[in-house]
This record gives sequence, structure tokens and C-alpha cells, in this order.
Amino acid sequence: MKSYQDKVATNPAVEMIHLSVDSDEGAAADWAKKEKFPWPTIMQDDTSEFFSKHFGGLVPTYVLIDREGNKLATGKAAIFAKLDSLGTDT
Repeated sequence: MKSYQDKVATNPAVEMIHLSVDSDEGAAADWAKKEKFPWPTIMQDDTSEFFSKHFGGLVPTYVLIDREGNKLATGKAAIFAKLDSLGTDT
């Protein structure tokens, strides 16, 4: 959460979302609430093609994607390094 607060929440060029693989929307929402996620939760059923293309079924997976859907970085360390290089004017 600290990484999110430091690198994502303060960067207007970046938005974080949680793509849930849970089959129960209520359970996914409850888990996100318990973990205090401030970002939106999207169910896998709504994004199956997108999810398969970018995540390959591994959980958790961190992927940085631009507005056009191009993958910029994979893995938490790589993403936060890429965010540093993007700055806030992307």
C-alpha cells in the first residue's frame, strides 16, 4: 500500500485497478474492502480476453498498461521503476 500511496495515488497519469479472478463478486468486493484497496475492483468475467492476454492466470500479477492497452512493464519492481521514469506528465 505504501508503494501505491507514494507512486500511484500522487501521479495523475496513472490509475490502478484490481482485476479479480474470484467467481463471486460479493466475495471479491469484501476482500478488496478488507484489504482497504482504494482503487476499483473489476471482475474477470467482465475482462476475460483482456485478463488472459495480459496476466496469463497468475495471481497476483502486476502489469502496467498504457491507455492504448500496450504492456509497459510486468512485475511490481519493474512497474514502480517504470513509473519513476514516466513522471507525472504522461
